[in-house]
Amino acid sequence: MNVVRVIVYHRHAGQLAARLREARPDLTVVASTDPSHLQEELAGAEILFASGFARLDFSSAARLRWVQVLSAGVDHLAGTLPPSVLLTRGYGLHDAAVSEHCLGRILAHALNLRQAWQQQGERRWQRYPVERISGKVLGLAGLGVIGSAIARRARAFDMRITGWRRVAVPVEGVDRVYGREQLYEFLSTADYLVILLPLTPETRGRFGAKEFEAMKPGAVLVSLGRGQVIQEPELIAALKRGRPAHALLDVFAEEPLPADSELWSLPNVAITPHNAGGSSLEAGLALFLENLEAWSSGRPLKGRVDPARGY
Repeated sequence: MNVVRVIVYHRHAGQLAARLREARPDLTVVASTDPSHLQEELAGAEILFASGFARLDFSSAARLRWVQVLSAGVDHLAGTLPPSVLLTRGYGLHDAAVSEHCLGRILAHALNLRQAWQQQGERRWQRYPVERISGKVLGLAGLGVIGSAIARRARAFDMRITGWRRVAVPVEGVDRVYGREQLYEFLSTADYLVILLPLTPETRGRFGAKEFEAMKPGAVLVSLGRGQVIQEPELIAALKRGRPAHALLDVFAEEPLPADSELWSLPNVAITPHNAGGSSLEAGLALFLENLEAWSSGRPLKGRVDPARGY
């Protein structure tokens, strides 16, 4: 009987590999933190368990049968894997972190905490205007696991929840779901527009000047999915016109965001460095072990990616 060979590629690969060997001593586990070493090891591996790598050449990976990544998005693997290789993503690993980040950013904006921090630094006592998010419309462009998690948390603040997806089927906790052809109606109603879409050929550059102009006056854009879904030059121009009125951005077309990007200096923009997601090593390993058991027994795996859709 052939022993299954697993490559673990992660900045904490040694720690993950040790735990994996303990849980599954029947496997041959190789730890890697170096991209060139990873590329060399691919030739002899059946499984790649990885996070944080750029594009790889899988042409020599004749034995590879399954790739488990810990990221929510898999656009960095688009078109690189042979059709015979199963791909699963970090299903359920990021919903808590991203949803907490989302609500935190929205609350910080509504409560004008930037002004509070500035005044504290100046030792200046002066009341300033704030807003309430209760009763506001939260529009979620993307209603997957993360979108649903945001909806649940936003409901606790008495926000009204709408969503936009390919097909307008009801989603628990969402007041109204708009279908693919109803994008502009969806945009016109949201006080906070949260973009969570994965990056696919269909979604690349989907939000540009026309979409920003369709947004409700005074609306706030929150970008947490993939930066390339937004046409950044058109967003900058739209922000200068005041629609959207503000943008809370965590993802960008180019990362790190170049120092000469105008986004840094726009007064109606708040930037975080792709900081929304994240999960513990324990959660990532637990997902992999659960999927490994399913893979070994021929059962469906969590987070399986449809190559045709890209997610």
